[in-house]
Order: sequence, then C-alpha cells, then structure tokens
Amino acid sequence: SSHPGARLVIVPRHPERFQAAFDSAQALGFKVQRRSDGQPLAADTQVWIGDSMGEMYAYFQAADIVFIGGSLVNTGCQNIIEPLQCGKPVLFGPSIYNFQAACQEALAAGVAQQIHSAAELVQTVTQQLMQPEIHAQQAAKAAVYLAQHRGASQRIADVIEQHLKQTATSAP
Repeated sequence: SSHPGARLVIVPRHPERFQAAFDSAQALGFKVQRRSDGQPLAADTQVWIGDSMGEMYAYFQAADIVFIGGSLVNTGCQNIIEPLQCGKPVLFGPSIYNFQAACQEALAAGVAQQIHSAAELVQTVTQQLMQPEIHAQQAAKAAVYLAQHRGASQRIADVIEQHLKQTATSAP
C-alpha cells in the first residue's frame, strides 16, 4: 500500500509450482498476470508470475530488489551471485546451506542483507524502496565484490593443466 505502483514478481524455481504461485496470489486478492500469457504487463497488475524458463537474468534486470527464495524456509536458498551480477540489492533469509560460503562472503562485503522473517522482509523492502540511494551504493559494492571473484574458472583450468603436465612427465 505504501508503493501502489510496485509489482511483486514471483519466479518459481520448478515449473510444477507455476500454477500454485498464481493461485496463491489470486486467492490473496491480488491482480495477477502470468509471463506465459504473452500479453504486455497490465498497468493494474500487482503480482507477475514468472512462469518461464531461462529468463532469470531478465527478471533480475527488471527488479529493483531481489529476495532469494528458499531462504525463509528450510530449503537452503538459491544462487545469490546472479542478481548481484545485475547490480541489484539482494536479500535472503536464514536458510542458506546450499550457498553458505557465497552468502557469508556477500554479507561480510556488505553487498547483501540477511532477514529473518516475512515481517522483516516487508519492512526492509519498504525501507529500500523509500531510499533509492541504497540501490546505487549496493550496486557499486557488488561490482567491486564480483571483480574480486572473477577468474575462478581460469584458475581451476590452470591447476588441472599443471596436474596433467606433471602426470605426463612422471608417467613411465
């Protein structure tokens, strides 16, 4: 109600959850639209269900704030790096066991924020929407954080190459 033009975009990870997400939002009285309906987003749509595959980066780019699903309940969180790459403020809950190292590093670097309840999520999102300068600060921090972690694939390839060379020279 404090941001009448805001839209909630829900992107279920598994296709079998698309209909349930739609039905839940509709049951709560929201004006709901699906990505798959192929129609332009209506001005009065409050909840948009991202029922498509392979478009997460587009959803992240369109977002002002990203909450990582699977983290308020005990399902271990999803990937936080992708929305950080898009320069978005990232929020996640206490269940982070699938991405624990990345989440802890992101918290330490100040590029993500951990919340502990649905009420805290609403409060934090509302606060961030009222203070858009937070977005710019977090995007700048995220760019530095991500730059520090680039090149991992090359480093791994170098280690493998070195190991293969050592194996080849020591073979009879």
